[in-house]
Amino acid sequence: MICSLRLKHLYKTKITAALFNERGEELICSIYAMLVFLMILFISIDVIGYTSMGYKLRNVCSQTLALMRMQNGMNSALMDRFQDCALVYGIDISRTEVAATPQYVQRGEEVSIRASTPYKIKCMRPFNQEFSVMIDVEMTGIAEDFIRELQ
Repeated sequence: MICSLRLKHLYKTKITAALFNERGEELICSIYAMLVFLMILFISIDVIGYTSMGYKLRNVCSQTLALMRMQNGMNSALMDRFQDCALVYGIDISRTEVAATPQYVQRGEEVSIRASTPYKIKCMRPFNQEFSVMIDVEMTGIAEDFIRELQ
């Protein structure tokens, strides 16, 4: 009987006090809030990097398309120019795929360029996850030079 009274008293005082104590709640909440804030920060950094890479690829394609319009399509010299411009913008040309209208289309016809490059999402690296997203850019224009046909 005495033992059971002591257990009841111990339960009422020590165990319930430990179970319903709220002293560490603010610390735990602040740690989880910091974790959520850092995840949002890492994701936003990746979103900014993704949009920046897309903007760079769009600029390279736009400059190449302007030259393609003047020369009525893509040739090897323009492809070298595309690669040089991509290197200036910091785009990895070994992983970039380019498809364009070949040279010598007639004036008024459509010329187009399509480029795609992968972008690695780095915000999930702490969780041992790595994703890659493709950035696709497609632009079209109209050829400007008239090519004479010899008969």
